[in-house]
Amino acid sequence: MEYQINDDVCIKNHDKGFEVYDNRNGNYIIFDEKNAVVANLILQGLSMTKVIKCIQEYFHCGKIESLKIRNSVLYLLIKGGFVKSKTKINYKNSFLYVKSCLIEIINVCNFRCSHCYVDKNKIKYITYENIVSLAKELKRAKCNFITLTGGEIFIHKDFIKIYKYLYKQGFVINLNTNGYNLTKQILDCLSKYKPYSIEVSLYGYDETSYSEFTGIKNSFCTVDKNIEMLINKGIDVKTKSIISNLNKSYFDKIKAYSKKFNNSFRSDYLIFPQMGKCQKINPQQISVPEIISYLSKQNNAGKKFLKIFSQTKQNDRIFKCKQNDDSLFIDSSLHVCMCVCLQNEYQVYKKGNLLECVYNLQKIKTRLYSKKAKCRNCPYISLCRYCPAKFYLSTGSYEIPSNFYCELGVEIYNKFVKGFKFHHEKFLSEYQLDLCFEIIKDNMIELGYNVTENDGKIWKNNVYTNAQNENNDFIIIYNNGKICGFVIIEKGEKVFINEVQLSKQVKNTRLILEIIKYIFYYPSYQQFNEIYFNINNQNQMSKKTFTHLGGECVSSSEKSSQYKLTRDKVQQYLQKLLK
Repeated sequence: MEYQINDDVCIKNHDKGFEVYDNRNGNYIIFDEKNAVVANLILQGLSMTKVIKCIQEYFHCGKIESLKIRNSVLYLLIKGGFVKSKTKINYKNSFLYVKSCLIEIINVCNFRCSHCYVDKNKIKYITYENIVSLAKELKRAKCNFITLTGGEIFIHKDFIKIYKYLYKQGFVINLNTNGYNLTKQILDCLSKYKPYSIEVSLYGYDETSYSEFTGIKNSFCTVDKNIEMLINKGIDVKTKSIISNLNKSYFDKIKAYSKKFNNSFRSDYLIFPQMGKCQKINPQQISVPEIISYLSKQNNAGKKFLKIFSQTKQNDRIFKCKQNDDSLFIDSSLHVCMCVCLQNEYQVYKKGNLLECVYNLQKIKTRLYSKKAKCRNCPYISLCRYCPAKFYLSTGSYEIPSNFYCELGVEIYNKFVKGFKFHHEKFLSEYQLDLCFEIIKDNMIELGYNVTENDGKIWKNNVYTNAQNENNDFIIIYNNGKICGFVIIEKGEKVFINEVQLSKQVKNTRLILEIIKYIFYYPSYQQFNEIYFNINNQNQMSKKTFTHLGGECVSSSEKSSQYKLTRDKVQQYLQKLLK
């Protein structure tokens, strides 16, 4: 059995468990037989409270040593899309959401990285006693995830005590660290009480690059050894890095070095503006042309930006980030903020007032643009990494972005969105399917057919079914970021185009030629010299177009005819165009 959970996640039910496919990155999450028992309960539509109860009962999580099983399963269930973790809390007749919390337990670090945003003028840290009271209130708010960050978390004198307490309270814990200050005591603690993951920031690929970036001698050797020890203890270590003016010349070497640990690596091209400094872009921020060059090397950059651009709906809210809807950031001064970027808007935490803080922060979400706001109707707002909090740090206003962000949005559009783009998809979102069926509906009505809502449901179900066949491909065609057509291909002994649908606005011979060229030169089809396809006999326009390109009719029936187009014919047509 198969479940399409949301736009990105699809689940297959096997005899031995569940397989979760994540369309965003192509990864699989596997649930074994034990986890599948719990997952099956989730698929019956249980609430998060009942989910946790089922996990506790099934894994006997009343015992502290079993909490790591409960935490891991809970995290996978949420991450895999089995259940939504966003739980609303009724407070003062308002609904509050607290899914996750990022806690800066200390603001200082032993490294001296030039890009760092943290204001280190005064050492601040959260005490163990404050962590205890915060944890109790986060539990009441039904928060599931806690990430501990800094500064550098391992230099907090009570790190072990804080971590063990949060772990035993049943939170799913992630840790952010530079990996340098790992002691034997901390390693033993993390080995016994495993976090869901540890993210280690990488600042070089050898001793020279690391020392230059961090200002600390022998830092590379220490971090490298510590990551190895964490992995050897069975702890999930993820690596990340930021590309900057200092490391851009050897950033590819950092990425190559990360592969040594056989873990996931993520990177970013935007550097946080520095706190407590004059309002400007971080001096270590690479230029827009360098960002475009960096993004061009990413396999899924085009697909990602097209999806974002095509599905963005503009509104007049200044703060649009979904993260602001269900997450919190608490800094080392016990300032409660909507996120780490928005630290100038905060509530001061005092024992017992966390929900009051969240309630007061909700007002930020309701702020609207002024009539003259530059971003209000900007078509590139989904591409520039729009963030009013970062705008404030670089220009002093939520509504005035620096020219850097505006230039970035335009250049990403020109490179990855503008013009015709072809993208393979394995699983399509409901939004994409609806747009594709609207194109079918318009074309069928033009041919004189009556198309019903039930026809749409049948077509969507067929797409879901066909997606499971590894020999079937679905290619979506975009024009300036909007879906304008699609192609369904079946590959076996032959390459067969099952369906081509284009909207009226773009339907022309040139586009058909580009589609055929794309198919012939796509890696999966390069060994084929022929493409076959059916054309409805009433569709005289398509017949004329394909025969113009050199297509030959090889068989006919009452309703449709099968055509064949060879690679040689396409090349001959292209040569004519050049003349």
